[in-house]
Amino acid sequence: FQFFFFFSLQKRVKMDAVLNTLITIMSALVSEDCANKFFVEFDFLHHECLTLSISKALGYAIILGALIVKIPQIVKILKANSAKGVSLMSQVFELTVSVVSVSRSYRLGFPFSTWGESLFIAIQLFALIFLITYYNKNLMLSLPIFVVMIGGFFLMLDETYVSDDLHTTLQSVCIPLNALSRLTQLYTIFTNKSTGQLSPITSTLNFVGTLGRLFTTLKEVDDLATLVNIIVVCSLNFFIAISFMLFKSTNKDNKGNKTKGNNNKGNSNKGNNNKGKKKNTKKNK
Repeated sequence: FQFFFFFSLQKRVKMDAVLNTLITIMSALVSEDCANKFFVEFDFLHHECLTLSISKALGYAIILGALIVKIPQIVKILKANSAKGVSLMSQVFELTVSVVSVSRSYRLGFPFSTWGESLFIAIQLFALIFLITYYNKNLMLSLPIFVVMIGGFFLMLDETYVSDDLHTTLQSVCIPLNALSRLTQLYTIFTNKSTGQLSPITSTLNFVGTLGRLFTTLKEVDDLATLVNIIVVCSLNFFIAISFMLFKSTNKDNKGNKTKGNNNKGNSNKGNNNKGKKKNTKKNK
């Protein structure tokens, strides 16, 4: 009986430790009320806490995805030694929107799970802009872009320089600017009739990420300007993603051209061989 009692007691202590750990994590990531609902009252179907937990999990998943969302695009440019088809203005507009969004969300105290991806995307956009200007032989253009973006970010963090009203206005301006960044890329695709070095993986991840962000914004952020911005971006990201079904990439075109070139060379070699044979037969005669 004593053995059974101590075994049960030890098991109960371990269970309490696990529950306390889960409550601590849940309180930090979601809320203390939801932690109590789930692990004290064991009400796992509580509607408000369940939807909030899904929103938080989705938000952090989007942030994790944002850590690598632009990497396929960067790798594709490096492999091709070319940034053809990737619009510089599109990246600059997107970077501007990210800088304003991160500074405003930080100042207003929005949960990190609702805007964290913008921070990591901005870092990768700096790398993309550098590569595009480098391969387009216009590297010095990246310097003023970086100075304006970094300087503007720190200015917007300080209420002395940028008031809350001005910050809200800038966020509203970002709605057409964000749309313009996608429209610029779509214009480049349709003008070239090719997706160039644009990465299908990055474009698809952009669409999926903004679709998920739409859900988290509806659930956690009470800000109309942010919501409209995400709806517009999500729609345009969808059109960019499906453009890969309409147009071929530059790599495929280049392969086709190389194949044609090799065939032409082969034909010319055959022609030369035939000429050589004819000359030899004449000499023999």
